[in-house]
Amino acid sequence: AIDTHILTYTPGTGGSITGTTPQTVNHGGSGSVVAAVPATGYHFVSWSDGSTTNPRTDTNVMGNVTVTANFASGGSLINCTSTNSTVSSCQGISPPSGAPPGFTPQRAASIGLTGVTGSANICITFSNPPSNNLVFFKYVNNQWKLLYPGNPPSGISNVTYSNGQICFTIQDNSDADEANTITGTIEDPVVLGEDVGQPVMSISTLSDNSVTNNNTLNISGTVTDNIGVQGLTVNGNSVTVNTDGSFSFALLLKDGSNVINIVATDLAGNQTTDTRTITLDTTGPVTTASPVGGSYYGSVHVTLSTNEQATIYYTTNWADPTESSSVYID
Repeated sequence: AIDTHILTYTPGTGGSITGTTPQTVNHGGSGSVVAAVPATGYHFVSWSDGSTTNPRTDTNVMGNVTVTANFASGGSLINCTSTNSTVSSCQGISPPSGAPPGFTPQRAASIGLTGVTGSANICITFSNPPSNNLVFFKYVNNQWKLLYPGNPPSGISNVTYSNGQICFTIQDNSDADEANTITGTIEDPVVLGEDVGQPVMSISTLSDNSVTNNNTLNISGTVTDNIGVQGLTVNGNSVTVNTDGSFSFALLLKDGSNVINIVATDLAGNQTTDTRTITLDTTGPVTTASPVGGSYYGSVHVTLSTNEQATIYYTTNWADPTESSSVYID
């Protein structure tokens, strides 16, 4: 009699199996194709025997096979393409641990390429990408390297993004290539997520609700961010941010109350706003004496007042008062 074996494929939480399960196959024979299909909001990770091939077909079967498809939450990978090399693998994987501060990984893709000559053009398409604050990282040799937006790591160029699809050119055997010891082969873990970290500003200028008689308000400080600063504005005016994060700007004030809005925006679109009100007052207070000045016989009690909050200095010897003179207290 011919020995037969049973192939059993079971879905884990977050997915299902298509194809025949269980299957009965002859010793040394092959089963039929089965696929692990992730449910909405999940992606396929691996089979319980360590295989990441999906769909899979078991060949040269020598014994019973019982495996479970493992899924993880975080959406699914749609497609991987390359215009100048062969895509040997393309699958969703669980995001690596240890993400940079302020970055929340949502899903990750592992793409394998063969037949690479010099460099490869890669496009990876994700389903249901974040609508705001989207960021891509390359995870290379246990290091997180910002891929998009901003300046890509050494070895990567021509980075574009549109509607869930990230495309870039990667140099074979570069620091950005996970398989950088094997010529002609590229392995690329790419992680998609949201940047939830906001820019951090430190501002040096007059405090909120200050009053000044100088019509030029000097504003300086620093701005930093976990992925990079896109820009800084003061009341809508673009301000240059230096490479060390420092900036300075001179704002002309108008008479009266001035609302100052300082807005820093990072590469993912997160914003930090500092709002303060500065009053420009270039008119001195008017002081009134009661009774009014004149010649009086005997002692006279004089009351002094101003048309706005102010400190009144006075003298009784006909000299002009200064800030060193006596202070009037009502």
